Amino acid sequence: MYLILEEVAMKKVAFLLISLFILGCAQNITPPRSVSSNIIHETDDEQHEIVILDPEFQSWFVTNAKPIGFYSLRFYESHNIRYVTAWNQKARNTYGPITNEINYDPNEDYGMEVNYKLYWYFKYIESIYGRYFFL
Repeated sequence: MYLILEEVAMKKVAFLLISLFILGCAQNITPPRSVSSNIIHETDDEQHEIVILDPEFQSWFVTNAKPIGFYSLRFYESHNIRYVTAWNQKARNTYGPITNEINYDPNEDYGMEVNYKLYWYFKYIESIYGRYFFL
């Protein structure tokens, strides 16, 4: 009888340890971040502004972005066209962190500030998901 009780107690302890281990592992798993792409808006005076809702972007931007004149407008536009194309392809997939497409028209003049901030937003996304995220 003593042997049976000891065996039952050992099973309960083993079950408890396995449960705690699984629970501890589950808490370390972070869900994929959902990234909103509704970031380019037209203002009332037909100008464009960029609104990025990710709360971590601003601090990353301040510490990592180069000054606005570091690259030319043409540089920002050409890179943004490639980034937006890759972004929208990922958004069309039913899986992954990107859920919305970016409406970026290469023929539209968004100006230096919007293109600058959009470029650095893509760099921020690369810093989170890896350098090859947009390939």
